[in-house]
Amino acid sequence: MEIGVVKRYRAFHLACKQKLLVLIFSAEAALHLPELEILDLSWNKCIGGNLKLLLGALKLAMEIQVLRLSSCNLVDEDLALLTLLTQDGHLARLQKLDLSYNNNVSEEGWVMFCQGLTVFKELSELDVSLRPSSCRDCGMWFSELSAALTKQPALAELGMQRWVLSELQREQLESFNQDNKRNIRFDC
Repeated sequence: MEIGVVKRYRAFHLACKQKLLVLIFSAEAALHLPELEILDLSWNKCIGGNLKLLLGALKLAMEIQVLRLSSCNLVDEDLALLTLLTQDGHLARLQKLDLSYNNNVSEEGWVMFCQGLTVFKELSELDVSLRPSSCRDCGMWFSELSAALTKQPALAELGMQRWVLSELQREQLESFNQDNKRNIRFDC
């Protein structure tokens, strides 16, 4: 694919499950995509732990509105990088973030991500669902998520499939919309 041809597209989808070379090429190509609005890297397992190679190049792409990183083997460091980039003003227009099926993120990684969630000012959809073959308890990160939700005025949909919620956590989600005069659709 020639870079000149790539410039015409507002979306970039890479679902080829190739080696790290593809990831690095994608980062170089992204430098030439200042109008990029949709980036779908889902199902590329080589991204986990290597997201910095790609997102470092995307600092120039200020128009990204949709970022799909489903089933990419992301780790805590990758979530920290997403938050940091947004704090620095990158990904400021992000509206949809798909982090589903990334079961390698630890409890501490989700806590840290939820603590930084408020930097995603325009975020309207977030998916942190687990793979269909697994389930995990919603631990200490749930309270951080609850606190962040009150500061996310644009958030309308939150995917949390296969996370096991305690009775108290379920009640908190059910009463959230009423208590905050919001209408978030919780998909649990």
